[in-house]
Amino acid sequence: MDGERFWGVASGVTSRSGGLFWTRYGAAPSASFIAPKQALSLVLELSRSADFASIERSIGAATRPEADGTVKVSVEGLSEATTWYYRFRRGAQLSATGRFRTAPAADSLGSLNLGFGGCANGRYAPFPLVHWRGATDPDLDLFVMLGDAAYGNSIRYPAPIGSIGGNPNPIASSGNLDALRQAIWTKMLLNLVRVESGQPGISQVVPGSLASLYASQAMLALADNKDLGDNFLEAGGAPLALLEGVKNGSLPVTADAEGTSLPEFFSAVRYYQAQGKVPEHVNQSPEYQALIQSFLDYLPVTDGTLTSGPSAKALQPLYNVTEWGRNARIITLDDRSYRDVKILDGNDGNADDDTRISKTGADSRDRTILGAEQLAWFKQQLLKAKADGILWTIVNISSPIDAEGAPGSDGDVAFGETAVDAKSFWGNYRWERNEILKFIAANNVRNVVFLSSDDHEFRVNELDYAPDPDPASDGAEGLSKGLKSVPGVFTVVASPLGAARPDGFLGKLPGSSEGLVANFDSRTTYVNRKGKEKTFENGFLGQAAALAASQIREGLNPIGLSADYAGLRALQRGVGLFDDQPTYQADINNPQIQDFWSPQTFNWGQLQIDAKGLLTVSAWGIKAYPYENASGVDLQRQSEPAERMLSFQLAPSLRWDAPVERVGASGLRFNNDQSLSWWRADQEGGLVDFDFGAAAGAASGTQLWCLMGAAGGQQGSLSPGSALNPDPVAGWLATERRAVGSRAALSGAGLGGTTWTPIARRQGQSLLLESVSVEGTRVTARFQDGITGIISLPGSGTAAAPADTHPLVSVQRLGMDANGLAFYEADPVTGAVGSLLPGDADYLKAALAQAERSGHLLEPTRLPAYGAAAAIDDLKLDPGRSYGLLLLVRGDRDRLLSSFAAANPGGAPQMLSLGSEGRGMVIGIEDQSMALGPSDSDFNDLIVRIDAGIVRLI
Repeated sequence: MDGERFWGVASGVTSRSGGLFWTRYGAAPSASFIAPKQALSLVLELSRSADFASIERSIGAATRPEADGTVKVSVEGLSEATTWYYRFRRGAQLSATGRFRTAPAADSLGSLNLGFGGCANGRYAPFPLVHWRGATDPDLDLFVMLGDAAYGNSIRYPAPIGSIGGNPNPIASSGNLDALRQAIWTKMLLNLVRVESGQPGISQVVPGSLASLYASQAMLALADNKDLGDNFLEAGGAPLALLEGVKNGSLPVTADAEGTSLPEFFSAVRYYQAQGKVPEHVNQSPEYQALIQSFLDYLPVTDGTLTSGPSAKALQPLYNVTEWGRNARIITLDDRSYRDVKILDGNDGNADDDTRISKTGADSRDRTILGAEQLAWFKQQLLKAKADGILWTIVNISSPIDAEGAPGSDGDVAFGETAVDAKSFWGNYRWERNEILKFIAANNVRNVVFLSSDDHEFRVNELDYAPDPDPASDGAEGLSKGLKSVPGVFTVVASPLGAARPDGFLGKLPGSSEGLVANFDSRTTYVNRKGKEKTFENGFLGQAAALAASQIREGLNPIGLSADYAGLRALQRGVGLFDDQPTYQADINNPQIQDFWSPQTFNWGQLQIDAKGLLTVSAWGIKAYPYENASGVDLQRQSEPAERMLSFQLAPSLRWDAPVERVGASGLRFNNDQSLSWWRADQEGGLVDFDFGAAAGAASGTQLWCLMGAAGGQQGSLSPGSALNPDPVAGWLATERRAVGSRAALSGAGLGGTTWTPIARRQGQSLLLESVSVEGTRVTARFQDGITGIISLPGSGTAAAPADTHPLVSVQRLGMDANGLAFYEADPVTGAVGSLLPGDADYLKAALAQAERSGHLLEPTRLPAYGAAAAIDDLKLDPGRSYGLLLLVRGDRDRLLSSFAAANPGGAPQMLSLGSEGRGMVIGIEDQSMALGPSDSDFNDLIVRIDAGIVRLI
């Protein structure tokens, strides 16, 4: 056939020894379905050099006539952690050259350089953002296409889907599935080429657009709604009866709708249970399978299948795992094939919006986004990654999982209001979303990064969940109230590579007819997609502040990571893409929403994990632009460079455990008899008595009076909430000479073997115990009227971590004296150093000697100046061992204070546990002896935090 040629190359499914290689050979795409008549022979060539001076593998292959001439070749036996170059040959014709990198060995500390993005609407070609060449090539190991690689509802060349067979929508095209698949193929191919109109009525197809992205590294890919026609077919787990009803016109919905407002169809399981029938799903329809097959044919992913249904084939499912040494594991989920139908919201013109709080709507436990089988598999993979000692677990999903707005909210984000995408986990599948996040939190799986696209803005978010939703309400209300962040888990949403909506975040100069502008801190009028306007006096900063305020009002954490997020290090925000180009510096001690948000750019994200396990997250972007019309594309745009918009670093979070556990809602069980201290941690008035009541065990009915007549702290004194807060008015810097609440130490009380309940009394009246939580070496008991008691265990506890990992330590200082600090190995129950117990003669000297031998002594010169903080990353602490802390008062080796109160003069507690929940271990130290002289009791002389770890390289 005339004009036959190669139309791009790609690779995927990388492993330690091989991968999958893809190309298409044939004629240009056509509006009519013209399948190649026969298979054509090709050769795949692989080399370690870009010039193919030595071809190490040459493998015969053939095009697939039934798949529009595409080719997939699976290769094994390649060397691990190696860069390979590949190309296809047919006679004298050569394809473009691709680059592919095999994964490192399972026990390797090899680095990972991963890119991710999605939403590539062909109207926005040539996608200069990812047209990589020369110096702009980021040299990625992998790129994750997070969905919408082809816009099935909008590409107009060679023909719109809507024109196929005269039908208005592909779901009505079951009689012409070949044409349906060809239409999707055309759009896939358009994202490998650029359509250029040289003269009216004449079109030419030439390589370009995403070709360099696809060829530059191995690809992972997910299908999303645009890949599936942007209609009922985007929910493969919806009841098949719904699709059939739409097709035959028996249901009162339009063919191009994305979902339904009919409650009987909200859950496929519930729908068929009511009829006593075996469930049938949209993913069993020929239309859905035709679209999925097109996705499989045109991207370098292993041919998969659904895991259930009568038409399922005996192949692997579309969800899978990519291993990358010991530092990273990548889980790719399929959140389209099994999800229940989208419930229409207010944005769909539906007056009865069940995406709001509703036990039969988006909050229903009967609704699923992953399907039961995949959900169980996902949980197993998370536990396996933890058991295998993987530092970072990366999860690819096509739909955002963060809680960006109140349920059902449909405000205008461009105007600083919240909105929830009804396709997302949070917008439409809240029970299963909460189940996933609660599972991660309950099993102490940390360092999980969810990557997604689809929302057409770049943002980074912590993930909030409801720890104890009320089963009686089926999740309604409970899934949206009392939210907490999952420790050590966050998400990055990166989108789009080129698609609609970012231009709605751009503004115009007031009173000007000039083009769109994007001001960072100068007065700007923003124009949304409906033409409405809103002015922010300080531009994007005002827009970001308004959105943060809206989220706070709705009980959500604003976009971004908190200053005390475990392991957060460097933070940068670039402003080069803004027209006013102000001087702006992100503050790592006080991060803001604008440091983690870019809604007005086309962008892609980058995750880099170095050999030590340090994660760097970056966003790369260009200014958004409107899509091209029939006159063609701007060739100059192809060379437009991307800029780094923002970046930050994270060390892997560690979770500290101690020999105490919560029993039921309010009980505590100590593994052995513990020495501990009680501390009244609130700042309320009156005196309170704290004790333990034995709820079960040999001592049942016994009460242990622990802290009598305890006063609250002075207003503004140090607390778990302020210990890491950098605010100079409300944080730790403002706590000097403000005494914390009363404290008392307890030892030898026979705590082991009994379940105890914390008790508080004020003026002889018992106070209602509202909650008990255990975090590492800290137990927090909250009573009515804001009364709070904290029980501190004196050792550091231990943290499950991969071998060769050591904790990072940071120190804040408000003590006038230059003190030293040491960590010494101590029995986690008794505090013993060798045969010496706290309180024995020479115990403190033995502890100091042990710390010095181990290299765990920090002289005063290593610690920060007054009012400053310092990070220390060279202490070779072992997270599997428990440590006591020593303070060397003014650096004097003969004036020592210990975290084990019995070792101190008068047995006084000199150190308090301040750990912000989920943020690591935080200890406040008082350097003036309580028993030997006056003390200001502010416990801020040194604040020590152990929150994360990195791999020790020897």
